[in-house]
Amino acid sequence: MLADAIAYAVRELRPDLLVDLATLTGANAVALGKRHAALYSDNDDLAADLLAAIDAAGERAWRMPLTDDYLEYLASDIADLHSSPARGAGSVVAALFLREFAGDLRDRWAHLDMSAPSWSDDVHGELVKGATGWGVRGLLRWLATLG
Repeated sequence: MLADAIAYAVRELRPDLLVDLATLTGANAVALGKRHAALYSDNDDLAADLLAAIDAAGERAWRMPLTDDYLEYLASDIADLHSSPARGAGSVVAALFLREFAGDLRDRWAHLDMSAPSWSDDVHGELVKGATGWGVRGLLRWLATLG
């Protein structure tokens, strides 16, 4: 569904930039723990701006490699792309899958896999146990920088 939403946004809405947040995989917790989201983008400026805003908002994210080394994991004998391969690098592969739908905005697109920090198992700082609302503060800060 997220891939369809990305393709729709590119085709119908034609934004200047495209950023998506999703609890797409649990794999980002394996690499980054429970308090960091994984940021994927081919655009260094967009990634830096998002990371700065997220950090300033008191949230945490880490830029991960969006490497073509794993594109082969998307191959399918039946479909154009396979969206849930079980070969590893789950968060990276999920981002690569989504990138395929960014079309002309591929160079102005970012994906935040925020499945891990979206839920807190205990009280931590300002977070209570349960859903955290991760990303709202960071995105609002980032949006305020656009002009």
